[in-house]
Amino acid sequence: MDLSVVIPACNWKQIVDDRVSWESEAKWYSPPKAGVGEFGQRDSVSPEKWYKRIAACLRSVTRCPRETIEMECIVLNISASDETAAVVNRYIQRDKRIKLIVIPEECKDTDVRNIGIEMASGNYILFLDARDRLCEDAWEQIEAAVLEEYADFIAYSYITCQVKKKYKKRYLEDGVAYDLIYKDNGKLKAQMLPISDVISTDMQEACQLMYTEPVFHTCWGKLFKNRIIRDNHIRFRADVLIGADFLFVSEYFEHCENYFMTKAMIYYFERKDRSIMEYYPIKKLVDFIKIVYTYHVETVKRYHDKILTNDMHEYYIKVLTVLFYAYVREYNFDKKTIEYLFANALETETVRRILDAAASCSFSSALRRHEYRLLCEGNTTKIRKYFARRVKLSRTHVWLDEWI
Repeated sequence: MDLSVVIPACNWKQIVDDRVSWESEAKWYSPPKAGVGEFGQRDSVSPEKWYKRIAACLRSVTRCPRETIEMECIVLNISASDETAAVVNRYIQRDKRIKLIVIPEECKDTDVRNIGIEMASGNYILFLDARDRLCEDAWEQIEAAVLEEYADFIAYSYITCQVKKKYKKRYLEDGVAYDLIYKDNGKLKAQMLPISDVISTDMQEACQLMYTEPVFHTCWGKLFKNRIIRDNHIRFRADVLIGADFLFVSEYFEHCENYFMTKAMIYYFERKDRSIMEYYPIKKLVDFIKIVYTYHVETVKRYHDKILTNDMHEYYIKVLTVLFYAYVREYNFDKKTIEYLFANALETETVRRILDAAASCSFSSALRRHEYRLLCEGNTTKIRKYFARRVKLSRTHVWLDEWI
């Protein structure tokens, strides 16, 4: 078997367990926007309307040429009888290369992609979100990479849609609620890897992108050698709600001997409808950052590369600014609430470690240096005003879970 395409058509939705930590700070919060999930829940859910997207996803996968690539498509779902399963079963009747795997209840606490890894028999594994789809000419790129075994680590570029924020009216028994949703505006945007040429096989460039940019922090758009995953027992961590993809890709990256990166775009990526930030208080998010940051620091230390270390510490200043920017942009908390949240984040050990480690950094821009000094100063009023100005000047939506 040449290739296994693993498609999670479901997701174990894990919401913060420690409801007390949120409620103890509730007096500081203005009411959150309608549509924010209830805290303290932990449910297995099939995301709403995924079944409408998986048809396009499967169509793109079945374009795989039978004559040249031996391919299997593993679809992971929580039910054998819901709408998603019905769509998948229709495609199974047309193409026997597709398999529907029902996730058992006892696997509730694991990342479903780990089950896909156990089931995969191909030399390479390609993870594909059920809401995404491969480009029309993607199989030309994938076929060449798989059959010629370009490299251990193979990463492609992708296409996405620009998004805009909207509110959807929902009628309740005692009134009306407005759910925050993100919808694409129909404008496609190429997201090419920031490499020096159309194709790059340079290890140093790969390390820079892996540890100082967010471009490799997801498993999508990459080909993974099944042998490397199995031999080194690499799995997605279920206990990390944000940064699990980075930890998986980074651990895999450390066992690779050669690299292939290209600006060729192989898939259409749909941004998430909502950020994981909506489910967690700011201290919980900092806890997630701590897990990834600690791993990040220990891994980069082994390279003994001063430039890589410098750029990595500067990168985490950017992560902190993304966290603060997103809170100002995405929430309608009042000024006092925002300042209280920022004070909570700045007093944590993790944020202090990040700021202290960046003290000797040579920053690549005056803007990043200014933001670092602003955070070190710790004046939450100044920080709030600064990011409020940034929000007014920029229409960009940012999500923390895209950066770590």
